Amino acid sequence: MGIWDWWKQQKAGSPQPIDDDLAEQVQALCKVLRELIEILSADQESHWRDWMSVSLAALEENDLRGVEHLRSAYGGMGSFNDLVIGQRMQGGEFSWTPDAGPANDRLSALRTEAYGLISEILSD
Repeated sequence: MGIWDWWKQQKAGSPQPIDDDLAEQVQALCKVLRELIEILSADQESHWRDWMSVSLAALEENDLRGVEHLRSAYGGMGSFNDLVIGQRMQGGEFSWTPDAGPANDRLSALRTEAYGLISEILSD
């Protein structure tokens, strides 16, 4: 099932309201998602950018399904955990962009922060 099919299916169902006592964690997660979207956009990584955008849109509508959707990006082969940015093919040869190291460090930190917030939100 593609991301847009999932989104349509989720939109067709009833939203799962987020408890008011989780507002601080949800706001923090939205901030992290915006940063992730920015980094992924800068690297022209559309698949995971779109994934984060779907999660953010649901959270901004106070829908817990956005957190569940985001959690599903983690774990398994080819997951968000495996993403490395800053790689390019030029003239048939692999190369790194000049900022690949710092960009991946920031991506890793945001990925970890997002997962921690997911765990906090869903554990309540």
